Amino acid sequence: NMCVTPDASAEWQMAFRNNQMYRSERLQNWFLMVPRSWDRLVSGFVECLRQAARGMRFEVADPQLIRIDNDSPMAYVSALNQIVNRDPQLIMCIVSNDKADRYAAIKTKCCVERAIATQVIKAKTITPKGGNVRTLMSVATKVAIQLNCKIGGIPWIVTNPLRSVMVIGFDVCHDTRNRSRSFGALVATSYHESMKHPRFFSTVNHHSAGEELSNYMAQNVVKALRAYRDEFQNLPNRIIIYRDGVGDGQLKYVHDLEITSIREKLKLIT
Repeated sequence: NMCVTPDASAEWQMAFRNNQMYRSERLQNWFLMVPRSWDRLVSGFVECLRQAARGMRFEVADPQLIRIDNDSPMAYVSALNQIVNRDPQLIMCIVSNDKADRYAAIKTKCCVERAIATQVIKAKTITPKGGNVRTLMSVATKVAIQLNCKIGGIPWIVTNPLRSVMVIGFDVCHDTRNRSRSFGALVATSYHESMKHPRFFSTVNHHSAGEELSNYMAQNVVKALRAYRDEFQNLPNRIIIYRDGVGDGQLKYVHDLEITSIREKLKLIT
């Protein structure tokens, strides 16, 4: 591995063109689902994808192509039902647009019901400009990095001077179909001096209007810390929390209620 200093825009994608990712898995058993009319389009993209992956020392086998007759949600779900029992590492679906019902159907079948990694890509994204397939290399590089992440790889790390720390990210998603319901998601990355690579923990809660979100957030922080203790037999020296989805008018609420709630819950595990 090598150390790269990005420019002022914090962009380091070009560094991957001729260097390997921090840790790459092997993508061997994966499927590419596509409407029949786009055969030629996906063949050019797959070629670029594998070329970009090779440059990063990421081994990507040829996908098993699954052709469907149309791009309706049911067409994708029907085809997915035929391959989910074949132990795929990942399923890539090419779609015509970003219709929410189709996307939800794919993610529900793979992520919720079967815990299978997926990558959904619009046909427009992999359509070469001016018919020149080489123009897809930038897209192919970004997709290759995402695929490696989704099957357990690590594209890069940043220098971390702290030997025992948990970094937590928390955000809230509001259900567009049911305004009274929201979902809070927490992801924790754990670093410990005994481990070369970080460990990850995630959890999700749904709550209804009027319920105190700070309670769920604090409970999830405790869950993450217990997972840390189970892994390393002690607790981190520091906890860093990135709280997304907060407007300026909510800063006092977060400081007064959420931080207080977290501190109270921490007493349960110390």
